[in-house]
Amino acid sequence: MAVGETPNRESVLESITVVFANSKLKDVVGTDALKSVLSGQYRDLVANKTLHLQLVWDLLEDQPDFVAEDAIAPFSVLKTWEEELGLTVEVPAALAKYSATEFITQASHCPVARTVKTRALNPDGARAKARETMAALDGTGTGSRNPAPSTRKPALEAALGLVAVIGLAYGGYSLYQTTGGPQFKSVEASQIQGDLPIAKAKQLGDEMNLLIEDEAWYEMPATTRKDALHAALEGMQSRSIKSLIIQDSSGAIRASAQWVGTPGAISVRIN
Repeated sequence: MAVGETPNRESVLESITVVFANSKLKDVVGTDALKSVLSGQYRDLVANKTLHLQLVWDLLEDQPDFVAEDAIAPFSVLKTWEEELGLTVEVPAALAKYSATEFITQASHCPVARTVKTRALNPDGARAKARETMAALDGTGTGSRNPAPSTRKPALEAALGLVAVIGLAYGGYSLYQTTGGPQFKSVEASQIQGDLPIAKAKQLGDEMNLLIEDEAWYEMPATTRKDALHAALEGMQSRSIKSLIIQDSSGAIRASAQWVGTPGAISVRIN
């Protein structure tokens, strides 16, 4: 979408919510609450074809655990999404000094998986594509959910593959889940390179989610953990994996690695 075109209200709100759900500020304010508050202030948030992020900053700054440094990355991500949002993105005053290059650099510290971004920016298109997919799979063109028993299982497996490609669901670490929708595919931990004490591994599209329950690993030096994540993501090139998310037993995101830039380089973040 070109800047200046009328944006989709839902895509604007979901984009903001998704970015902060993948940032260090995710626990400062509940993302559902954030979306609800912003929806009520949408006229001020999006005025004169401009996304006024100072309003979002002010909301977050009022929270007890707000850390300004942690806010730089997610706000930078939204600035880099300016063209896709179809709005001029006006960053908070605290970030006004940053250049376009600095915004790109800072945004790399708040990686948002491509499928998640696609779903947030075009929720209506994703839902329409889902309906088309189900209609094609049942062979009736109606989207009926009652195909013949003999073909149900392969149809579901095909649906999962198609939905993963077009980004109809968020990853396991993201804010939204689609009931009955695509799920991560389990991967043998032994197939993943690097010195990581992996309890479980699962993949959805170009995203890999690793569960590490061993608290001792999180106490290791940051450089050691970063090297391990770098090696793991580099070893996943044959699987076309673009991002790697590490979660602990509580479901909290503790680290991430992502291919960024052209030519590609691996960016690793320890939370």
